[in-house]
Amino acid sequence: MLVKMEKLKQAQPTGTSICVPLYKFLKYVGVFPCSFEFHPVPKGFDGVLPLRKIYAEPSGKFVLLCKLVLFTHCMHSLFQAFQLFWNLVILKEDFGTIMSLVAWCGTSMLGLLVALKHYKDRDSICAWMTDINALEEEIYEKYRNHGNHVSTYVVRHTREFHRIRRNIFVFSIIASAVIGMKHLQEPRSPVFLYSLLPSHFENWVLLGCSVAFHAAIMVYDLFFTVQLVAGCMNICRIFESCLTLMVSPDKDKSGFELLLEMDDALGYNKRLGELMDGANKIYAWLIALQMGGYSVLCCIVAFLPIHYWNSTSPLGLLGYVFLFIAVIFIFCRVFPEMGSVYDASKSFKIAWLRELAYSRDALRLVVEHEKYFKLLRLRVKSCVEFGFKCGNFVFIKTSTMLSFFSVISTYLIILLQFTRSAGYGRDKD
Repeated sequence: MLVKMEKLKQAQPTGTSICVPLYKFLKYVGVFPCSFEFHPVPKGFDGVLPLRKIYAEPSGKFVLLCKLVLFTHCMHSLFQAFQLFWNLVILKEDFGTIMSLVAWCGTSMLGLLVALKHYKDRDSICAWMTDINALEEEIYEKYRNHGNHVSTYVVRHTREFHRIRRNIFVFSIIASAVIGMKHLQEPRSPVFLYSLLPSHFENWVLLGCSVAFHAAIMVYDLFFTVQLVAGCMNICRIFESCLTLMVSPDKDKSGFELLLEMDDALGYNKRLGELMDGANKIYAWLIALQMGGYSVLCCIVAFLPIHYWNSTSPLGLLGYVFLFIAVIFIFCRVFPEMGSVYDASKSFKIAWLRELAYSRDALRLVVEHEKYFKLLRLRVKSCVEFGFKCGNFVFIKTSTMLSFFSVISTYLIILLQFTRSAGYGRDKD
């Protein structure tokens, strides 16, 4: 037992272990009720606690808090959907008001989809995270003597965790300030609950409550997005670090030892591919909906400030600009990280084929271990690239970001041309 504790003390922390404070924060605010079980460590241990298991809480105060958050968010989304229907069908408001309602309603709906998915599948998500943490720990332990590669990836995990924590704080403050100022300047906007009161009724207390409520809703939309984005980015870094470690063979090894190391790497690669298949079963369609939804939102929030530059209040423009920057930030951060998994998987196959072909003992390996050499070469060639999927359609690659930007630009131009043609037709009539 003491030997195992001493071994754990020397082990490098995994990416999931480093992100435990983030998951605890999401638990305490009622976003994702989960608990953690750690390996025992010796007294005086001041590092990152080695994670053993993540499990979803079946009941308790944090589950009740999560249900309350989901119920409140569902009611808010229904309210905005009703406002959109009422202003579109009954009141027949102008195009700008409808697009504004679509943008705010869409933001709320997309966040709610993430929250409901994580709550519904929390058991399978926690079990999958436990499996990937265990495999990462095993790979780090095996390859910890390969120079300083493992410690480099641990430093990267830690740096990214602090960056995410800082971004959550900054975006929460900005989102609350933007929605609060917009609400105070346009209190009767159909986006807000305060618009349900009679037009002649003014109450600063109710207005303050409405401002606080909508600011909280916006912040929780951000938390829901962080739950998906931060989780996926952390998993992407784990996969990328493990695959990169496995294509960096020990230079001191040669001959049959190299083949054994390659065999181990192929086994780990197969297990990583199986875990990625599990991730796609959970997240593939959610990622597709988020990508499609945020692409549409990006078009709308880019269109509104451009088309209504002179007729929209400065704070209204500020709200749309904030949404646009937030969506672009998510795209620019998420797509390269998700695409790195597929690229690393592809590089794994190419690197080992080159290692077999150009190692200093390649000819002797073919002669002395012909059957084993050919078997491993066949296994490498049969490796299938894996990565995050957008639905069941395509793998997400680093170039996917450019494809989505081109789609957003195309539809933004179509929107501007459509509204300009409609305005020209009305002027002519």
